[in-house]
Amino acid sequence: MKKTISFHQVLATIGAVLVFLNGLFLVAAIIPSKITVENFKNYPTYFSNLSEKRILKSNFVTNYNNLGRVDVLFKNPILESRDELKIRLLAENGTEIVSKDFSGFNLGDTSHARIDIPRGTVRSGENLEIEVAITKVVDGKLSVGTKNDFLNFIQYYDSTSRRDIFIRFGNIWAKVLSQPIVLVLPLVLGVLAVW
Repeated sequence: MKKTISFHQVLATIGAVLVFLNGLFLVAAIIPSKITVENFKNYPTYFSNLSEKRILKSNFVTNYNNLGRVDVLFKNPILESRDELKIRLLAENGTEIVSKDFSGFNLGDTSHARIDIPRGTVRSGENLEIEVAITKVVDGKLSVGTKNDFLNFIQYYDSTSRRDIFIRFGNIWAKVLSQPIVLVLPLVLGVLAVW
């Protein structure tokens, strides 16, 4: 005797698979994490000598709320440089959000300088400027990383609010729906399992 499946069984299977995926994506969105954004990720990194440039600036727009820190890439060849510099994060109107002084003592052969930002001072969609300025040239060996003529830096966002969780949840579903095979395959397998 040939086994047949009803339309209701197919709908129930599809619903169960969607509920399972929804729960799985919600758990993934709830897990606290830091969101990282690197501008021009696929471009090669070049190093510009700071003693020649004196000051480098790059503008960027924040992608999320709660920008927690910014890491700027530097190169201190053989850890010899003792040049001194200041990194500043400026709001669109030019007011200083945070600044930090560094020396070659603080930077590795290729390493990031970390600038922590007070919680809640930067919102999504804000236009910011990051500025790296040499304050004292000791030996002129310190270089800063650039990509596509912009400073090479990474933005780190704290993402623990409910709003951020729902945004992450929506982003996960958007990625799944942009790749139909990720959604269709579990549905087809679920229907085949019932059949």
